[in-house]
Amino acid sequence: MLKEPEMNWTASNTDLAELGLSLIAFGAINNGNMDMIKIVEGCGKIFGIDLGNIYNIYAQIKNRKKDPTKFLDKLKP
Repeated sequence: MLKEPEMNWTASNTDLAELGLSLIAFGAINNGNMDMIKIVEGCGKIFGIDLGNIYNIYAQIKNRKKDPTKFLDKLKP
């Protein structure tokens, strides 16, 4: 069981996975040399969320035709 987080993620699990994947692509963690699963699971642990099947979420994100970076685009001013 996950420890109760001090911060609560209120966007979707897919949004959190997209954020984690973007950190990898940007090279923001270990210069981009880290397993995708570890980064995304780490993001989930920060907020006490079990993201479930990361590969399914990753496939959903990669298969987006219209908005491949939907969550990140919402962060732009």
